[in-house]
Amino acid sequence: MDTISQELEALDNYLQLKNYSLATRKSYGCALKQFLHWRIKQGFSAELDQTQARRYILYRYDQGLKWQTINGDYSAMLRYFREVKK
Repeated sequence: MDTISQELEALDNYLQLKNYSLATRKSYGCALKQFLHWRIKQGFSAELDQTQARRYILYRYDQGLKWQTINGDYSAMLRYFREVKK
């Protein structure tokens, strides 16, 4: 299983155990997947860290996305780094 799949599975397992809705699980999973693909395109080879997530959120802001979208990305990253990756 590749790293992206492992990270997505770890997040989804956590969200299931905390009884998050299927819609939230899908949304957070999509946000994390986009972040992980962006990270690869940026050439990051070091372990996942919050600095990369901050850069990603700023990148999304610079794209001119609506705050609601950015906030969803932020919520997914927050949950992932605080509860899954800790």
